[in-house]
Amino acid sequence: MGKDKAKSAWSAHQRSWRLAKTRRELISVTALAGAMALLPTSVRSQERFPTRNIRIIVPFPAGATTDMLARLFAQRMSEGLGQSVVVENVGGAGGSLGADQVAKAAPDGYTLLFHNITFTTTTSSLQSAGRSPHDIEQDFMPIAVGAYVPLLLLSHPSVPARDLKEFVDYAKQTKEPLFYGSTGPGSVMNLMSEVLKRDTGIKLDHVPFRRCSVGAGDAVPEYNSAATSFRARCSTCAPVRSPRWR
Repeated sequence: MGKDKAKSAWSAHQRSWRLAKTRRELISVTALAGAMALLPTSVRSQERFPTRNIRIIVPFPAGATTDMLARLFAQRMSEGLGQSVVVENVGGAGGSLGADQVAKAAPDGYTLLFHNITFTTTTSSLQSAGRSPHDIEQDFMPIAVGAYVPLLLLSHPSVPARDLKEFVDYAKQTKEPLFYGSTGPGSVMNLMSEVLKRDTGIKLDHVPFRRCSVGAGDAVPEYNSAATSFRARCSTCAPVRSPRWR
C-alpha cells in the first residue's frame, strides 16, 4: 500500500473513531440525564442545610445541668451554622416525654435531643417493661458526647454522716427505710441508689421528683425535708453550696 493510501486510510479511521466516541459520549450523557430525571425532586434539589431554625429538645426543666450545657452548644452551633438554634425544655417522666417528641419528629436534622446518661437507663427500663413509647436504637441516631458530668450523693443535714461509709452505717441502724430522691424511675440516680441498697443491705425507699434542677430545693420544700434523707444527682454547684445539703 502506498503512503498516500495509508495516510488516507488512517484519516478515515480517526474520523470514524471520533464519531463513535461522540456517539458514546452522547449516549452516556443522555443516560445520565434520564437517570437524574428518575430521581426524586428532593434529591435533585438538595437544599443547603440548615435553611431554618434548629430545635434542641432538653427533656428537663430550665436551669438543670443538661439544660445549661445544651444552651452552650446551641450558641456555638448558631455561630457556626449561621442559623438560629433554639432550646426547648420538655420535662417529665424522667426525660421520656422530651425524648418521645424527638422520636416522632421528622428525620430531617432540624429536631435534636440533648439528653444525659439517664436517657439510656430510663428508656431501657421502660422497654424491658414494655412501656416505652419509642425505641432507643431504631428511633434515634447518636451524634456526639456533649460532656462528662460526675454524679453526687447528697445527704440532708439531719443525717449524722460525713461520708458514704458513715451513711451506710447509719442506714443499717435505722428501723424504718430512708427515703431518697431522684429524677424518676429508671434514671441513673435511681439505679445507682438501688445498687447501693443491694450491695450494702440497707433499707431505702424511692421518692421520684419531676424537678431536680438548680434551685429545685427552694421550689419543692419536701425535697429538702428531713423525710428525704439523701438524693443522687448530676453535679451542679448550687446544691453543694447550699446549707440544706451536704
